[in-house]
Amino acid sequence: MSESNSSSSYRHIIPDVEEGKAFKNATLNDKNIAEVQSILRSVENSRSRNEKTTETIIKILITIIIVIICSPIIICDLYFGLNDNSCVEEYPPSLSINLKTYMIVSALVGMSGLTLLITSSCFISSDNSDAYNSCIIAVIRLFSLIFSVFHLIWNILGGVVFWSFAYKNNLCDKNVSTYLFISLILKYITSCYAFKNNMKSDKKR
Repeated sequence: MSESNSSSSYRHIIPDVEEGKAFKNATLNDKNIAEVQSILRSVENSRSRNEKTTETIIKILITIIIVIICSPIIICDLYFGLNDNSCVEEYPPSLSINLKTYMIVSALVGMSGLTLLITSSCFISSDNSDAYNSCIIAVIRLFSLIFSVFHLIWNILGGVVFWSFAYKNNLCDKNVSTYLFISLILKYITSCYAFKNNMKSDKKR
């Protein structure tokens, strides 16, 4: 009797022990899964932070490059347009635009375009939805097309005033004449390139 009772009690104990082991194993597995998930979340968060940091650095570098490239011409246009007295206030006989008006307007248009590019680069982000970024890019393309068309026409007018009147009649000081000669050529190249690029992007759409 005692042997049968002890064997039956062992039979009851063994399943309990196995169930306890299974419960412990399940608990350990849950803990391991939770730890792995927390590690993956931390890795993902650190990766997203690194991507945001990289994106911010790229935006800052692009902004600095744009400012470095565009600022000298904008500053020189304003400086010579406001301070020169040799030829910028002289009007050609067939036009009501002088070099002072040309350079000041050109500088203002350049500052507007620069502000638009910097502002748009700040608003475009990987955190935004694709529709939002696409909307910003569409607005940038529209304004860029308007700026490039206006700038091309305005530079042609400035070239007519300078080469057919001021340069031809040797009215300008050497510094102003040299600056206008070089800057007009650079503006023609950039204006034609920007206009051509905008037209290509519109055709692709």
